[in-house]
Amino acid sequence: MSGLPDTWTEVPIGDVCAVVGGSTPRTSVAEYWDGDIPWVTPDDLAKDRSQYVATGRRCLTESGYASCSTQLLPPGTVLLTSRAPIGYVAIAKQEICTNQGFKSFVPPIGLSSKYLYWYLKWATPMIRDMGSGTTFSEISGKVAKTIPLRIPPTAEQERIVAAIEERFSRLDAGVVAVERALVGIDGWINSTVQTAFKGVAETTEAEETTLGDMCERVTKGTTPTSIGHRFTDEGINFVKVESIVDGRIIHSKCAHISEAAHADLERSQLQIDDVLVSIAGTLGRVGIVSEGDVPANTNQALAIVRLRDPLLSRFVMAWLGSPSIQSVLRGGGKGVGMGNLTLEQIRKLRVVLPTPGQRHLALERINDAKDAHARTVSGLAEQLARANRLRLSILLEAFSGKLVPQDPSDESSSRLLEHIAIERACISKPTSNRKPRTPFRKKTEQ
Repeated sequence: MSGLPDTWTEVPIGDVCAVVGGSTPRTSVAEYWDGDIPWVTPDDLAKDRSQYVATGRRCLTESGYASCSTQLLPPGTVLLTSRAPIGYVAIAKQEICTNQGFKSFVPPIGLSSKYLYWYLKWATPMIRDMGSGTTFSEISGKVAKTIPLRIPPTAEQERIVAAIEERFSRLDAGVVAVERALVGIDGWINSTVQTAFKGVAETTEAEETTLGDMCERVTKGTTPTSIGHRFTDEGINFVKVESIVDGRIIHSKCAHISEAAHADLERSQLQIDDVLVSIAGTLGRVGIVSEGDVPANTNQALAIVRLRDPLLSRFVMAWLGSPSIQSVLRGGGKGVGMGNLTLEQIRKLRVVLPTPGQRHLALERINDAKDAHARTVSGLAEQLARANRLRLSILLEAFSGKLVPQDPSDESSSRLLEHIAIERACISKPTSNRKPRTPFRKKTEQ
């Protein structure tokens, strides 16, 4: 409690809240489903940053509810996802029950649901560190009860919530404006690139051809393990789709293979000025091989476009990244489950080839626009990062007792804990063998 106001108290959350786990009835039993008891999974949590709502997309029948160990939770219950990903928080706005992906906290009279919601969001990093498990990280019911909870007087809880929500509302408005600006700047760069290529296509000196006719080779690689080689911790860069970022090969995102594997994968050895385009999974990602990238190799998810005239490589990369060609690439995938482009589809792409002067002018215009786009995006991204830092700072102040002033007339939280202890002692357990549908209703109405 060092550093907290004298009127605050810190206790394990299980000392003040009922901590409830969830359960799933057998999904194959039709009579368990499509009833009137909302049943919530982590996927049901509202994504809107301005809401705390948890509503079930599926509902249990009475028999489905009775068949499993879940309990019906009253409105105001605070839900915490307790399996990876740990730390998503919501408030129940109606009576609900949950699956086993949650630990739920039923706050007593005197502890604000919204205060508890914001507190758990702030404490999420600490809570995640409390998880354990061999297959996936999970917060057990026993561990959930030990989460430390800082409790101010009830009146101060309300002031804290109001202050958080007022500040977050302003931040949210700013974030929405930044996100709109990001969409706008993306639209601007796409329009600029498309206009540059349209200007090239409309000149009388431009010639139309196919990408295949311009190339010495259009090929792809192979996974080393398919020919008996393993990936290594270091060695030759092995480029994957995710290795390409903003047209460049990021070495830290590459895998590695041995020199022997590189020699055996001769067909897909990369050369300077090779243009790479993804043809499996994420379609249409484009990059170019620079001097510092070789020796390198790649797999079958990337097509290697090796032009007869290497001076055309950067123009072809920019053309492949243009909105009209990206639309063709992303819409041309074939296959079941994962879309794929064939090498023949890449070869048949139509290219309007300008004169060297036109090519230089188009690339200059595109590169200037991309530089301006990158600077703008970087500035907007920093604004978003600053907003996130401000959120963390606001929550830290809130739960350190520094966001709002203390009122000497507020009843100390130690008195609140005494009331809660008396209330908990007065609540008797149900004597019936039948599981009650609303186990916490009596408690919250007292």
